[in-house]
Amino acid sequence: MKSYNSTNPTATKTDRIEKAVQLINNGSTFEHKSGVWKVYTDRQNIPYTVENNTCDCFDFTETLKGESPCKHIWSVIGASVAMMIHDLRQAKNRAELDSVVATYREAIKDAPVAYVRVARAEYARLRDAFKAESKERRADEEKAVLIKSQPKSNGTYGGIEI
Repeated sequence: MKSYNSTNPTATKTDRIEKAVQLINNGSTFEHKSGVWKVYTDRQNIPYTVENNTCDCFDFTETLKGESPCKHIWSVIGASVAMMIHDLRQAKNRAELDSVVATYREAIKDAPVAYVRVARAEYARLRDAFKAESKERRADEEKAVLIKSQPKSNGTYGGIEI
């Protein structure tokens, strides 16, 4: 069976990461023996086996052909990175985004490089989205100032309208 060893951060479908987070949060991953994990899913009572960046699920072996990690591999090998990506996606602004990075910095230090690349790409995508949103908001605020209705005059004081 082919082992996942991609250096392409775009090779991962985003819903696999979210599904992996659900598996982690549901307590569906168990270390069977050193380096061998069993991952249970909602649909089956039989676990999938994850070992050495491989999984025996249909998605990994047939759909992905070993080119990208399935949700089971993400939930075991890339667990800390999957959790970080999930939390990055929950951020409402740039400050929260940077806070997530600070929170997970130590946890992902020893994660496989390919997984960290996916997290970096997701961070950059979200950071750029927040930048664009901020620019749009500033432009809208500037427009609003220009077309803002002026208050009615309260008369004059010393020849100046107030």
